[in-house]
Amino acid sequence: MSTIQKLMADMDFFAYKKIKLVMDRGFYSEANINALYRHHLKFLIGINATL
Repeated sequence: MSTIQKLMADMDFFAYKKIKLVMDRGFYSEANINALYRHHLKFLIGINATL
């Protein structure tokens, strides 16, 4: 979660617009997904095939 929080803080600092994130399975967690939705970011994230 701290990596996602740092990434969002950096994007807020630089005022990037129209960001789309592509992440691997290591970033998949309920907390990360909720944080990305709260910041209205578009993202594509891999998940385990067992889900």
